[in-house]
Amino acid sequence: MLQTASTIALLALLALTAQAETTKYTINQLVADATLVASQGCVSAQIAIDGSAALTRSGRVKTPDFGGAIVISEFDSCLRQYQGGEGETDTISFSGDLESASLVGDIPVEDDLGNVRNIPVVLTWSGIGKVTTEKVEPGPGTSATGREMVWSRRATLTGTVDGLPVTATGLARLTRRSAVIDTQ
Repeated sequence: MLQTASTIALLALLALTAQAETTKYTINQLVADATLVASQGCVSAQIAIDGSAALTRSGRVKTPDFGGAIVISEFDSCLRQYQGGEGETDTISFSGDLESASLVGDIPVEDDLGNVRNIPVVLTWSGIGKVTTEKVEPGPGTSATGREMVWSRRATLTGTVDGLPVTATGLARLTRRSAVIDTQ
């Protein structure tokens, strides 16, 4: 999605901007995401949503970054009308280690014609099942060295998006990424 770029992509970006000296970055990121279909009455919607909270450290400088994104495509069969679009927000919060996340607020969503409307979102992710771990290696041609670990857990998702009740199990996930990167 728009705000949740892979840490590997960040590795390449950091390597491109680095000078001759070596710089060490530590990146910790939490991500909640889901893809689902919701419907009520005449309206059905396909929704992809994610949110992340990241903290990047370089030396004594800490840079926090919060972001969320939604892509929604709705069809009202009674009015025979499509609506939807894409939007971003920074109203996500996380609790515990892959335990839960919440995204609450009105997200301004812009359609293909440039029209903007606020989509009310009230969502809660709750982690279920065991946590899986993956070690990620930097890709070939990257002038950065480092290591990345990714922990993820399936989640249930409950709440509403644009007034539509949302319940999803297995199509939602909580993820934690931790990377240490040296650029040259």
